[in-house]
Amino acid sequence: MRTHALSRFLPVCQQPSWRNFLILGCFFVGVIPVALGEEPQDLVKLLPQDINALAIVRVEEILQTPRAQQEEWAKNADQKFLSGAGGIPSWVKTLSVGFLLRPASSDEVWAAGIASIPPTVTMDVIAMRERGTIEQLNDMPAVRSHRNSYLLGISPGILGIWRPAVRQEAGRWARALQARVTGPISEYLTEAVRHPGHIVLALDLENALDPVNTQAHLAMNKELATPEERARMQSLLMSVRGVTLAVSINQTSTAHLQVDFQQDVGALAPHVQRFFLNTLHDLGAAIEDFDQGKFVADGKSLVMTSSLDDESLRRLVSMVTTSPSSPGLKMEMADSGTGTPPKTSATETAEAAASSRYFKQVDRYLQDLSRANRRATNYSRTALWHENFASKIDELPLTGVDPALVDYGTSVSSKLRALGRSLRGQQLDINLQQGTLTYNYDFNPGWASVNVWGGFGYGAPSYNVTSNLQEVRERQAAAISAGARQREDVWSMLTDERMRMLRQMQQKYGEDFAK
Repeated sequence: MRTHALSRFLPVCQQPSWRNFLILGCFFVGVIPVALGEEPQDLVKLLPQDINALAIVRVEEILQTPRAQQEEWAKNADQKFLSGAGGIPSWVKTLSVGFLLRPASSDEVWAAGIASIPPTVTMDVIAMRERGTIEQLNDMPAVRSHRNSYLLGISPGILGIWRPAVRQEAGRWARALQARVTGPISEYLTEAVRHPGHIVLALDLENALDPVNTQAHLAMNKELATPEERARMQSLLMSVRGVTLAVSINQTSTAHLQVDFQQDVGALAPHVQRFFLNTLHDLGAAIEDFDQGKFVADGKSLVMTSSLDDESLRRLVSMVTTSPSSPGLKMEMADSGTGTPPKTSATETAEAAASSRYFKQVDRYLQDLSRANRRATNYSRTALWHENFASKIDELPLTGVDPALVDYGTSVSSKLRALGRSLRGQQLDINLQQGTLTYNYDFNPGWASVNVWGGFGYGAPSYNVTSNLQEVRERQAAAISAGARQREDVWSMLTDERMRMLRQMQQKYGEDFAK
């Protein structure tokens, strides 16, 4: 899941980066005879207890909102928020995903997802669509997805997803599910599950902040004028419990964000607000709407309410990375026999439709990132979104997609990752004539642990956090500024590549290909 941790979560905090859901028919053996409801409170009981982050997506409720009904999100799932940003098809009722994240290094260790879905799609159909076979993980039916996930048939109507597709780890979770020894999750995440938002993202931050790093960051805050003020601020920050973000989707979507502590926030609210937003900026996870949000102290919490435009909403949903594969127009039957059968008009039509969906989804990611570039007061604050959308492209369904488009998607995702690394200070070497780029591994801006989490961050040596944090920040900022021309060149390459691919696909499938 590569790049997202706190980053992956609340723009405060990838994906993986997660992805694929299916359902087990009642005739399968080895299922768990559990009687669970479809509410998140029930689903999270099946998640491993050591998760420190959680995502809840109430898909069925979202599709019943006036806006979703008016715009027919369920009917056009491949082109709307759910599938478009998070890869979640309309037939999932409720999705709960637990993550084990390492905020210090922006790494996701693993993710486990539980989806409530109609018991109408069998593992046989899923295996066919994933071009895989049904195997047994501790007597539990499972299919390995090409999206680096294992899909587990937990019980009728309950699907499990484990990412990355490490068989031993997935098997251990299957064994825990069968022995009914999953959960309970932490008290903070349990509280977040009860939040009524359509989309809820929560991160448990107990013991997450490094006291030395936090003190060094506070020492750079000129608005905390006295040692006493900095000491009070550090005491408050070290008591942090977690962050919860809830999104309600309406004609205008609204974000409700809450940073919870064990102490009263009081007069420190403005300082906590700046600290929180700066942390997002350091992670490259800026959401411009949050910068305009209204923050107020509410007892032991700092609470923000903000409107969200569609682009910001898609970026937030993109952090729910363990998601089911998109259903497409219809399930395709696996080939029988050997060799490649001749194409018929029906298969050509299906290929055109699958290719068009793929191209338009890649296009949407590029458009969102281009808008983020134009809107951001500081482009470097969007590094995470480039990394996130690169992972999303890698995990788009490929069944029936034109091979040339698959190569195009791979090229786009690699360039988005390059942009993300450039926005974190890594230099790029660009050859516009050859259309190639490489990383300059001889250049290192010295960015290591320029965050409050401790540990080591993105590929850099250690440093004395108490003495040269400001120097490291300045070197990174200078490296990012110096890479502006290279990033412009990468965007030029992306634009040219897109136009060439669009013309090629229109010649093959017709002028309406991208409409």
